[in-house]
Amino acid sequence: MLNSLNSEISELNSLLEKLRLENLKDKNEKLKKLQNELFNLQNEEFKIKSLLFEKKSLISKCQKNIELKENEIEDLKSKIELAYKQCEEIDNLEYDGDSICPTCGQQLPSGEIDKAIELFNLDKANKA
Repeated sequence: MLNSLNSEISELNSLLEKLRLENLKDKNEKLKKLQNELFNLQNEEFKIKSLLFEKKSLISKCQKNIELKENEIEDLKSKIELAYKQCEEIDNLEYDGDSICPTCGQQLPSGEIDKAIELFNLDKANKA
């Protein structure tokens, strides 16, 4: 009877060891599968974070570009406004030349005055 109990104990120990090994193998397979899933998820997370960083960098670059262009627009608006003022000043200029000859002090002939006014108006047009 002792032999039979020892034999049964031995069989049970063998079965127990077999079950432990199967359980360990199963756990290892599940662990490996979970580690692979984790690796894949971490890889995907890295890709998404990289893409997010790339998009944020692009947005930042675009915002800076927009700001630069807005500053250029404001600068151009100021230049246009200044040019309009200068044109207005030129348009408002009137001939105030002298009709008296600086050399002899006599009244200039009307043809000379007309010629001076024509030259003034031509110069004024070229400035505008």
